[in-house]
Amino acid sequence: MPNGTDRFSKIADAICPQCQGDLLKSPEKFTCRLCSASYQVIRDVPILYKPSHQVLFEAPAKGLELPLKMKLGFLKPIFSLKLPLATRSNLRYMEKSFKNTDRLLLLGGGTEHHGWFIRELGQELLDHAVNLEVEPGHFVDLVSDAHDIPFPDNSFDGIICQSVLEHTKDSERVVAEAHRVLKPGGIIYAEVPFLQPVHMTSDFRRYTLLGLDNLFSDFEKVKSGINAGIGSVFSMVAVNFFAMLLSFNSWKLYRSWRLIFRILFAPVKVLDLLLVKYSMAPITTSENYYIGRKK
Repeated sequence: MPNGTDRFSKIADAICPQCQGDLLKSPEKFTCRLCSASYQVIRDVPILYKPSHQVLFEAPAKGLELPLKMKLGFLKPIFSLKLPLATRSNLRYMEKSFKNTDRLLLLGGGTEHHGWFIRELGQELLDHAVNLEVEPGHFVDLVSDAHDIPFPDNSFDGIICQSVLEHTKDSERVVAEAHRVLKPGGIIYAEVPFLQPVHMTSDFRRYTLLGLDNLFSDFEKVKSGINAGIGSVFSMVAVNFFAMLLSFNSWKLYRSWRLIFRILFAPVKVLDLLLVKYSMAPITTSENYYIGRKK
């Protein structure tokens, strides 16, 4: 975890989210030189929210999230309801597209742990990356709203956005902001759910592959595709169906059954390795991805 000095150097060019003015930075607070707006610094993490921010501070939907220890390490592939097929190779592609001196923005990169296979980007890139999140956390460099990214135009060489856009109130605006702060020729990588159960109380939307093309229409598409297929869809539906059926409307029973059925239906996800190659695979996907370049 970077100390305050390291973190402040990573976000030295951060601007006021209200007026885009320069910020006077101190360990206690950030103050806008233009509009005089003042922003707190909590545990060395600046909180750059405008008063009308669009972020919803909500806990995960009751009973829908596993404990953190079950999300990490060797347990993660077992208990996860999806089998990410393309994330690792896509992030390796991203890593090869960057120089070690390039600057990345992790848009919603996680408070206590990063997303799937993020280490494929390489430690040097990650050490200089800025992790923007909606609340403080162990890996968070800046707390802010992705609807108003507090950085100047053309600030980043790459942006990673895993399982974030479905939680934003205005995803078109978030993508427009990502386009603004990305340098010409910079690359964005996004993963979004399609056929998945609601997994947060602030879970607003889903995207088909065509929907992703439309959402990122201002970018030059490098490639897009399936990240989790029909096997993951079946596993998710089966886990929730049988857990609900045997819960008798009890959240406690529902959570317990979900853990059991996650293990029982985990092998079904492996079928995605075969079925994703079928021509009809895009019809029924669990998660899709998009890689685009700023023109």
